[in-house]
Amino acid sequence: SAVVGTGDERNGGDGADRSASPMPGELQRPGSPAEARRLLLSQFIDELVSPVENAATPSPRLVRVGSSAEHTLLHHQLLTSLASKLSQGDARFGLMPIAVSTSRLAEVAAQEVTVKQQSRSVFVRVFESEYPGQADMLKQAMEMHALVVLVEVEDEEALFDLKEGVLEELQSTRLVFTCRRPEAIPLALREQCDGWSLAALGLFFNDVKLAEKETREIFKRMRTRGAGVANEQHYSRVTALHLGCTGERTSEVRRDAMVALTELLTSETCALQLLDLSFTQVDAWELTQAFRANSSLTSIDVRGVPRMQDLYETLGSVLLQPGYPCRIGYMRCDAFEVHETEPALNLRERSLKSGAAKLLAGLLKHNKTLRELDLTAVDLSHEDLAAFVTALEFNKTLTALRAEYNPALDAHTKGLLRAAAAARVEPRLIVELS
Repeated sequence: SAVVGTGDERNGGDGADRSASPMPGELQRPGSPAEARRLLLSQFIDELVSPVENAATPSPRLVRVGSSAEHTLLHHQLLTSLASKLSQGDARFGLMPIAVSTSRLAEVAAQEVTVKQQSRSVFVRVFESEYPGQADMLKQAMEMHALVVLVEVEDEEALFDLKEGVLEELQSTRLVFTCRRPEAIPLALREQCDGWSLAALGLFFNDVKLAEKETREIFKRMRTRGAGVANEQHYSRVTALHLGCTGERTSEVRRDAMVALTELLTSETCALQLLDLSFTQVDAWELTQAFRANSSLTSIDVRGVPRMQDLYETLGSVLLQPGYPCRIGYMRCDAFEVHETEPALNLRERSLKSGAAKLLAGLLKHNKTLRELDLTAVDLSHEDLAAFVTALEFNKTLTALRAEYNPALDAHTKGLLRAAAAARVEPRLIVELS
């Protein structure tokens, strides 16, 4: 899957089968820090199909990619995700997705039309050529402004050859252009577009039973940067890898595959930012040692990983100590879940073992989204609180820390925490201690 990001592209600015290719996972919009956004592909789709104030003239979206292979991946994944979303039966949507290429539009526009076809638009004729006898359905959707159109810009001159009426017809839909060069979109149309670019690729093998050889090969491909055939080069750009399972199912990373995973994580070229190994049989000790030397990961999911709880304190120490490149700030584990999108974490009256508390402090050091943390009555020790004092030397986003009703805390450590909060200038940190 992909992540999309937003940005101003107006001025030029991979399913999970045994041989799966990376999928678009995230999109981004470049620009000033205030304007920049990153969205998962699913979030991009949600915004695309959500109600708009003027359904007749929604803002077109332009998504830029870096290569023809990425273009194909993104276009297919957009169409698949959109069709899946709209087939869920939510009556508030009532939308119809359709894909078309600019080369096909230009080809049909250049054809001579029969007397019967003269009253039909180019867009309807393209659809009718692919789905004979279904044109009335398309026309009805167009009249209701219920079309979601994905336009794959292949021929860079094709849109310039289309008549203005065809472009106006496209603009009356929920329109998404995918292209390699924004200049392939006429300037007048491009200036109306909400610009995005492909930011990340993801591999999703959730609940897929992979053989050891296949798992090892995936890790090796991801480690090899800039080598091999064009399609395989995309593996080195994968930033999210999901091998986790759900329910009672489990997956296993065996010895040879574990060696390959360790080599990937400790490689200087590792691009992984998110690793999901939830409910996977994996060597927790080797995994933790690999985390120690990794500088790319920011988020991990290790729920249900055997013996991982025994290594919370070890990983917490790695995150807190200077000299280690590890910068994980988000984690889902059996003790707690720190999500990328959640500004608050409430662990009130949930007993935290010392190792879990130290791990949480280590995550806080690198976390950039958590604003409120409630550790009321979680059995913190003074060593645990000292770890949070260390983390607050680096964390500049937390604004509220509640640690009341932890009787083991001594006055000295409480004083250190208050001093750390007082030293914070902006944003202000409020500490609550009893």
